[in-house]
This record gives sequence, structure tokens and C-alpha cells, in this order.
Amino acid sequence: MNQNRNTSECDSHGSVERRLKDLRDYFSRVLAVNAEHNDRSILFCIKRRLHQHRLRDSITPEDILHEAFIRTEKALLGGEPIKNIPGWINRVSLNIIREKKRQLQSHHRLKWKVNADIRSLSTPSESDTFIELHAKHIDSLWAAWQQLKKSDREILTLKHVHKLSWKEIAAHLTALENKKVSHQTTRKRGERALFKLRVVFFSSIEND
Repeated sequence: MNQNRNTSECDSHGSVERRLKDLRDYFSRVLAVNAEHNDRSILFCIKRRLHQHRLRDSITPEDILHEAFIRTEKALLGGEPIKNIPGWINRVSLNIIREKKRQLQSHHRLKWKVNADIRSLSTPSESDTFIELHAKHIDSLWAAWQQLKKSDREILTLKHVHKLSWKEIAAHLTALENKKVSHQTTRKRGERALFKLRVVFFSSIEND
């Protein structure tokens, strides 16, 4: 019985190793300088989809392919019985592109929402300046956003993009940080994060 089990485990391990080798060989062929048309077709497909989703200026086909490789490798190591690697890569690549599109849309929504929130916290003088220089300083706003701590960005995203209540965000942080976080504390953290964003943004405008 034990011998049969060991034999089965060895066969399974050998099968995974073979599939991993097939995956690496496939990617080597796709990325080869002298790759044949059939092997390069996945890159053409990814390029077309990036164009369709208006992402061609944000990410390259090679970036999508590399991420698809990593996800496929993890799936194989996790025991996923992938028989058709090119077909699997094609589906994974499409899923990645859709994810990137959703992320980009969320970033755009967040930028405009933060714009409005900064304006609501501004003095009349600052508000006039914001309206006048809005288009010019949208990049400054995004740079200010990147300067926030990851946890601050997380709270603002949950609040202004996903429209969660402070209690819902507190529950999310409690699970994430593995300690009790009250909605009052969460609200204060969010308000401080928005205030820091406002300060950095207007400082960048004054320095221009």
C-alpha cells in the first residue's frame, strides 16, 4: 500500500515537473527573436486586447505575458491539471488585462473623488486656485497620492472608490491587521490621510 502511494506521488511530481518544463519551453519559444508565427501569436493577441481596453500606453504585452507565466507556474505547482498551456495562457492573459482595466478605472474614479474632497476642504482662495489649475496639476495630485502610506491609500480607496461605510472599513482593517479597529479610529485615520493629501498637493502647486 505504501509502495503504491509513493509510486503515485512520484508520478504526480514527475507530471508537474514535465508541465513546468513545457511551460518554460513555450515561453522561451514565444520570446525568441526568431520565433515562429504560431508561437508569437499570443503576443499579437495580447497587443490587440490591450488596444481594445485602451491600455496599450500603460502596459506592454511582454508585461502581461510575464505575469501570466508567474500565475500559470503557481497554478501548476498548486496541482492545477493544465493540459493546454497556450490556451491557458491566453485565458489568464485576458483576465490580467481585465484586472488592469478595472484598476485603472478605480484610480481615475479615485482621482476625481479626491479632487472634490480636497476642494471641499479648501479655503475659498485655495478652491479658486484649484479650479483654475485643475488640469495642469492633476499629475501633482497623483504624485501627492503616491506619497501617502499604503494604509492611508487603502482607507481612502475603500471609502471613496468602493463606497464603504466607516464601520465596514473598520471591519476590513480588523481582519487585515488582526486586531480590533473601531470605526471612530478608522474615520480619524481617513480624515488625517485626506488632510495630508491636501497639504502635499497644495504645497506642490505653490512650489510650481
